[in-house]
Amino acid sequence: MNSSFRSLKTIIRSVLLEGKFEKASTTIEDIISMLENRVFIFFDTETTGMTSLAPYALITELGAVAIDPATGEELGRYGMKSHLSPEVQKRREKERADIAAGTAKFGGPLMSIDDVLKMTGYEDKNLPFDEEGKVLAGFIDFIKQYESRNPIMVAHNARFDLRQINDALKHRHKLPFLPKYQVMDTKNLTERYVWPLLAAMENLREQDPEIDRLLTQLRPEGSRFRSRLGHLGSAFEVGTQHWHSAVADSMQLAGITSKIVDFFKRRGGSKLQLGRDLITGKAKRLATGEIEYKKTRQKKEQLSPL
Repeated sequence: MNSSFRSLKTIIRSVLLEGKFEKASTTIEDIISMLENRVFIFFDTETTGMTSLAPYALITELGAVAIDPATGEELGRYGMKSHLSPEVQKRREKERADIAAGTAKFGGPLMSIDDVLKMTGYEDKNLPFDEEGKVLAGFIDFIKQYESRNPIMVAHNARFDLRQINDALKHRHKLPFLPKYQVMDTKNLTERYVWPLLAAMENLREQDPEIDRLLTQLRPEGSRFRSRLGHLGSAFEVGTQHWHSAVADSMQLAGITSKIVDFFKRRGGSKLQLGRDLITGKAKRLATGEIEYKKTRQKKEQLSPL
């Protein structure tokens, strides 16, 4: 991870931090800026479910790792698990009773709390446990120690994790929201840059093992592009053996981000212009297979193989 972070002076700013494009001719390299003295804090949450305001909602694990983007050095690591609240225990027992009675309605994305806890390794005694409020307070203290370096929070689908954290702070513990730090969402990085770049290079896959591997992992035949963390880890060859553990996911995300930036540099993505095709929804429709690349306009070769 060190080499690709060290080789860059900065990381994606305007689009990923502020969600906007300054001009159509902006390149990825243009918006990699101003981070030499900052800190990336990669973070992740594990929870009892998707709904952050349910009575049985709980952040079961909170993990983070601080990285110096200039050197790739790990500056610190945070990881804690929360004791299950009485509300969670009550819901858990009800779900068990429903399963035993054959009246449970789980399936697809809807999982029982027992299944979620098993999937995320909650019972593993690899981290200290405390009450959720103290786990959140410790996370905030971890971030604050880097405030002199203007930290950037980095997460995959950051909106979900921030909503879980802020709803827990406000509604369950009557505490202020997380301080307003800049946030980079690597899901945006994937969908706005990785997908269109790979789509533009698809005709190279027969003679290029790397492009073939990435497309095979991220866009299996007959399917749309995928952007889940585990899929990205497999595609960019970053270990996924502890996927769905907050600390492990934070470490994995740091490695994936480094590999993606390195890929842009090596394969010309840093020169790719954010022309109209990439700015509009056409890029995402192109990447997900809703329209075919060969039928799109290629203004000034912006989407030609690099």
